Amino acid sequence: MYLMTWNFEYQNPVNVLFGVKSVKKTGEVSSNIGRKPLVVHGKTIEKLGILNKLIDSLKDRGIDFATYPEVSPNPKVEDVDKGAMKARDSGCDHIIAIGGGSSIDAGKAIAVGAVMGKSISDFLHGRLKVDSALPLIAVPTTAGTGTEVDRFSVIIDPEDISKRAIASPHIYPKYAIVDPELTVTMPPRLTAASGFDAFAHAWESYVSQLSNPLSEAYSEKAVMLIAESLEKAVKNPGDIEARSKMAMAAMLSGYAIDIARVGLCHAIEHPLSARLGIHHGEGLAAIAPAVIEFSYPGAEDKFNRLAGLLSGVAGGKERVVESIYRFREEIGLDNTLTDLGVRKDMIPLLAEDTLRYMGYAVDNNPVKASKKDIEAIIEKSL
Repeated sequence: MYLMTWNFEYQNPVNVLFGVKSVKKTGEVSSNIGRKPLVVHGKTIEKLGILNKLIDSLKDRGIDFATYPEVSPNPKVEDVDKGAMKARDSGCDHIIAIGGGSSIDAGKAIAVGAVMGKSISDFLHGRLKVDSALPLIAVPTTAGTGTEVDRFSVIIDPEDISKRAIASPHIYPKYAIVDPELTVTMPPRLTAASGFDAFAHAWESYVSQLSNPLSEAYSEKAVMLIAESLEKAVKNPGDIEARSKMAMAAMLSGYAIDIARVGLCHAIEHPLSARLGIHHGEGLAAIAPAVIEFSYPGAEDKFNRLAGLLSGVAGGKERVVESIYRFREEIGLDNTLTDLGVRKDMIPLLAEDTLRYMGYAVDNNPVKASKKDIEAIIEKSL
């Protein structure tokens, strides 16, 4: 009789402070880590007044700090290298990254560059290995990426128009301060797109070649919370219970991909946002139905289970794919790739990009995709 066994090692060192008003603890946490932080963020949270809540916490503790507000959506090598120089020149000994996944991923990469003194491009392309980084506090203001609890940093390198990831235990945040109240100012479209990113993390890790019972537990609970709360958060931004559930779902999905990583959906999307600058979650939503339809034969039971958790539908490929289409419509994210600016003549290049630098995620999918398969998925998503 065949017995299933598992062999894996896992340790996640992130200290999590979760709850409404937890951002007020940032000053206390910072003072326990070091003397002077660099606060890394983008322009939007400053305009919305979210940044002031964190700054006030630092000031209340009398903490000296520097700021780096130059993080762009889909952060680039230049953003990171300038931030690392700012950290060194300002004498900062730790990083506080506040914002969406872009700010936190940039903060992680800045933490590397500040210590190692090299362009982050060298690490993205594997020319150098990450040996150390400044300690980092992650304060998410969206509910999507889960980067506050994982070891990844995704950065665009314009040198070869790629969106690559650094994976290193040195860039786990020292602390994740997850305050759901910080997400209530997200507009509906951003709430939906960020939430779909969390959903993609959950299902891709669930059907991953690297999945195990621990990652699957995180994935399943994340999907349950997303099914309960994302539509509510989109339609009623002030619903703090829905926001709390989405913040938890994003974090759980982050744990899931930290163990089992992502698959074909992310593999195809990264070239889309690298070349077109689209929101990551919108790109994922556009291609997810076609990716799931292609991948279904490699993990039928798991996809059936996910569809049941998401919408209560019975199994079968057609019903599973239909549940994804319906979910996208419910959250107002039923865009196509054509809506996002993708043209048919771009398909060969996008497929080449997918295999050129996202091969690890292609290989992690339950069904291995060829260039022809990837082209067909993109075309079906137009």
